[in-house]
Amino acid sequence: IAVRLVCLPTASVEETYKQLDPAASVEVVTDAMRSVKPEWPPKGKIIVEVNPGAKVGRSWLPQELNPATSILELTAHIQPGQNNIRLIHLGDLSTHTFLLHATEVQPSSLLAGPTP
Repeated sequence: IAVRLVCLPTASVEETYKQLDPAASVEVVTDAMRSVKPEWPPKGKIIVEVNPGAKVGRSWLPQELNPATSILELTAHIQPGQNNIRLIHLGDLSTHTFLLHATEVQPSSLLAGPTP
């Protein structure tokens, strides 16, 4: 499984979603959201934790996340079974929408390595 965290401008997400058929499939919604340019909040506004305390766990501190961040690759920090992902808001993030995107990895793509 490949797991990524994406941050998008809420206004763009809402506008894109309004253009979709209310009965749109998950695939159609996912494809539409791919057209929205990722935009993370200003540096210092969020901490992301994945499986804190676990051997595979990782935390991204505020200075590591900024508007230039594209997609946060979480795959290496996901473990079999239950996983915990925390988004700790350090300020107003109402203009940002966070999407967790998980996909099944095809065996051929494992040889190619991680994608951005």
